[in-house]
Amino acid sequence: MVWGLSMKLIEDLGLLQHTKNSSRKFRFGIFECPKCNNHFKTLNYSWYLKKISTCPQCSRKVKYLKQVKTNKVNDDKLYGVWANMKTRCHNPKHLTYKNYGARGIRICDGWLNSFNKFKEWALKNGYNYIDKLELNRIDNDGDYTPDNCNFATRSENSQNTRLLHVNNTSGYRCVFWHKNAKKWMVIIHNNSVIYCKGGFNTAHEAAIAYNKYVIDNNTNHPLNIIDGS
Repeated sequence: MVWGLSMKLIEDLGLLQHTKNSSRKFRFGIFECPKCNNHFKTLNYSWYLKKISTCPQCSRKVKYLKQVKTNKVNDDKLYGVWANMKTRCHNPKHLTYKNYGARGIRICDGWLNSFNKFKEWALKNGYNYIDKLELNRIDNDGDYTPDNCNFATRSENSQNTRLLHVNNTSGYRCVFWHKNAKKWMVIIHNNSVIYCKGGFNTAHEAAIAYNKYVIDNNTNHPLNIIDGS
């Protein structure tokens, strides 16, 4: 694995335990990846002996591209996404059927009858076998169709659910009570970035702020239903 560039040592961290329960210590450092310029932690000897030349994320991408080139990509994970989608919508015995099939959520004929068609759409719309992404319906009351689906991280996908968490006390999505500040605050996960804003006297004010963020940034999060709006 050669990029024509070498990793740069940013900071020597000294001797550290290799794992939390390890009794042995090894020298670690913070390095800069020559491919993406991100900083990451690794063993110094791996760098010295040239056992690695990029960050783990870039290494996985190189491995994936080689698998694609040689047609050795494993479809098991994506097939599982497709199979679980069908089960949620068509198996009354499934635990989450009540939130999908029982509500009338359906799958378009193309995807329902062909994994290959679903796979073709997935690879053209953000699925890459590397990142931990989940299938997400943009409109939670809509069906599984190419126009109503995308891929999102687990935290982003959980934000898009129609159901509030069981420990939600505000009655609004992403609105929480801060015990120390004694104020309501908004926390939104969006594209691996956390938006946090607090200091609201009422949950209603925080819910309005949440809706404004979603609209202004055109995210996939469902809006809170607010009386009078």
